[in-house]
Amino acid sequence: MFPNNDPCKEWHTRLSPSQVRMVKELAQGKTPEQIAAQRGIRRDTVYATLEEARKRLGARTSYEMVAIATKRRLLDSDDPGSGMRGEE
Repeated sequence: MFPNNDPCKEWHTRLSPSQVRMVKELAQGKTPEQIAAQRGIRRDTVYATLEEARKRLGARTSYEMVAIATKRRLLDSDDPGSGMRGEE
């Protein structure tokens, strides 16, 4: 199903730079409301972005999303594009 048995290379397991930044901020303990206020965007936009990231990573909860992203080292870099590699 996946080339080279690496599901992380499929589009639906990659995160956009915006998703990586928001998941990282969530992992640092910020609430979606704080993320929205800091970025000057609507809270609903933050929730939608985090929900899409959660789905792409196959997580059932936000906690699981952060754990998966951490395990895959998507949050290690200051470069938000690093989440697009999805390397484990």
